Order: sequence, then structure tokens, then C-alpha cells
Amino acid sequence: MPFPALVVAAVGLACLACNAQQAAAPETAAGAANITVTEVTLGTEVGLDKKVRAPKEVFAPEDTIYASVVTEGRSSDTLLAARWLQGETVVQEIAQAIAPDGAATSEFHISKPGGFARGTYDVEILVEGRPVQKRRFTVQ
Repeated sequence: MPFPALVVAAVGLACLACNAQQAAAPETAAGAANITVTEVTLGTEVGLDKKVRAPKEVFAPEDTIYASVVTEGRSSDTLLAARWLQGETVVQEIAQAIAPDGAATSEFHISKPGGFARGTYDVEILVEGRPVQKRRFTVQ
């Protein structure tokens, strides 16, 4: 094969690989956009199904606080996160990759050695870095 033909073949293969990667990118973004958070429940314990057993909005300083997050939709790889806030201050942010095929439940939790300061807090749920739901709770 003459040299110019090799160059043309190599460039053609590179373009095919590039086009395949570009085609895959919208699927990932669309997959994340198809995930909807339908429910966020707070409590002090979850079952094996990751659902909060007894919903609460008021917690003791030494409690471990669980957020059960129900999503709907299908995705092969979506980043779901819980951002725990006291006022504007981020106390903790936890993220996990999910790949739901319909309804799915994820669990996040937070605790603090020595206990949380009394006051009002929020947990903000994010899908692919975008806030989609927020729940307020109190530590007394």
C-alpha cells in the first residue's frame, strides 16, 4: 500500500473512533437526564431495601441521619449525591454512581462524633451535580 493510502486509512480510522465516542456522549447525558428523584425520606434507620423505616424531621445530636432517595428512570451510569448543609455551610457531600432500570432506592447517611450542633439543616439531592430536591430537618 502506498504511503498516502496508509495516511488516508489511518485518518479514516481515527475519524471513525472519534465519531463513535461523540455518539456515546449524548447517550450518557440523556441517560442522566432521564433520572427523576421522586421521594426523599429522612429517618434514623433503613431496612435492607434502603427505605427509611420511620420517617422523621427532628433528630437528636448523636443520631445517625439517613436519607432514602427513590429514583425513577433508566441509566447505565448516573451520579447521585446528597449534600448535607447547615445554613450555607456544607457539612458533608456524599456521591454514588447508580445504574437504575426503573424505580430504585439509594441510601445516604451522616453522623458526627460528639454529635451535631443544634439547629436547622438541609439535605440537598443532586443528579449529575444538579440540585433536584431538598429536605429540611432539625437537630434538637
